[in-house]
Amino acid sequence: MDKSLLVLAALVTSGFAASISSRSLDNDLREIYNLIPKQKYLEMAKRYLRDDPDFANAVAFLQGDEWNELIKSLLAQEEIQQLIQFLEESNLPVKKYMLRIKEKLDKADTSKADRKSKGTFKRFLKEAIPLFPYEDLVAAIKKKIASSPEFRQLYTKLSSNEAGLLVERVVRLPETSKLLAYIAELGLIVDLEGKPKLEDLKKEQD
Repeated sequence: MDKSLLVLAALVTSGFAASISSRSLDNDLREIYNLIPKQKYLEMAKRYLRDDPDFANAVAFLQGDEWNELIKSLLAQEEIQQLIQFLEESNLPVKKYMLRIKEKLDKADTSKADRKSKGTFKRFLKEAIPLFPYEDLVAAIKKKIASSPEFRQLYTKLSSNEAGLLVERVVRLPETSKLLAYIAELGLIVDLEGKPKLEDLKKEQD
């Protein structure tokens, strides 16, 4: 996954408390998540919303009907519902995560947006990406795979053939292609074959 998408995921989920049934797994995930400089990203986002109309336009687009109708259509697909169910059964509260994202976006102050275009996150990401602790996160994940049975079980399930097939089915959806085209316009180029790959981590553990 492209680092720019990871940065925005960290931004919109700042303060997100996962409701995971296992306290040990919850602690593992929080420890990894806490490596991300979420507060710094939030402060940056507020500054860009105030000073960068293109950034404000991009956020406003994500608040708008066109984007929300696409998300609604995507979530209605059987393929995405099966993937969400798989993740929920893996102890990842995806539905709560998605609600948190929507809440964050809806609360963002886009009063500086002129809405003449979809806008772009490019300038924000140029500043934000160098702050993202990618190598630290990879190292922490490797450590958890080696030391935490519950985290290793989660990792094994997420890197399974079953998970891969579910993701492939979602990727082939027309709605997914449209979503990727939209976010590319916003400056987010998502490489579905890019890092981090669970398979790569697995090879290093073997």
